[in-house]
Amino acid sequence: MASPFSIHARLAGAFKRLPVTSVIVLVAAGLYASTVYISMFAPNTLPQFAQPSAMTILQITAWPEIHGPFQLWEGQVWRLFFNAMHHGGLGHLLLNSISLWFLGGLLESRLGKVKYTLLFLTAGYVSMLAQFLIGDFPVGMSGAVCAMFGYLIVLRDYDDEMAERLPPRAIRMGLGCLVLFVPLTAAGLINIANLAHFVGLGYGWLLGWLACR
Repeated sequence: MASPFSIHARLAGAFKRLPVTSVIVLVAAGLYASTVYISMFAPNTLPQFAQPSAMTILQITAWPEIHGPFQLWEGQVWRLFFNAMHHGGLGHLLLNSISLWFLGGLLESRLGKVKYTLLFLTAGYVSMLAQFLIGDFPVGMSGAVCAMFGYLIVLRDYDDEMAERLPPRAIRMGLGCLVLFVPLTAAGLINIANLAHFVGLGYGWLLGWLACR
């Protein structure tokens, strides 16, 4: 078993290497933990807790779900930034965090803290907005993660090291999953914000293309 000192050293090293990615994961995990705690011990305060966001979905509680836009079309469109940080369940949070950690490990040092943060925030916003416009109310940072994926698809054509670290097999697997999610969602087997994924992918690809050119 690893000692607390080695665990602390690893966490400190990870934070030093990927500070923005680490903060994003910690914020998302903190919001999820807070939502679980409130749903279990103070469910009456859930609407107030969810107010900063446009919406939130609670799959981790038997209490009725809170969903739908909160004053989004009354000019408070900034609420969409918070949606990317909320997650509907532990599996949702873990999958997005792992994907973000992998892609962030490839991209954060390339772009730097400021550009990387702007990419995440704007991609999360744009992908959420696209899904909202068709009447869905998603949560999660998968749209922003897809934007990073799209950016890296372009970047690897201009960067030999990136092409080696992100081989064609990984690209095919990522794109294959995004395509597979569409019929699975249509069949009602899963509930995925597919439009947010593809809008995020295209947004990241466009930014990557502009930056590399």
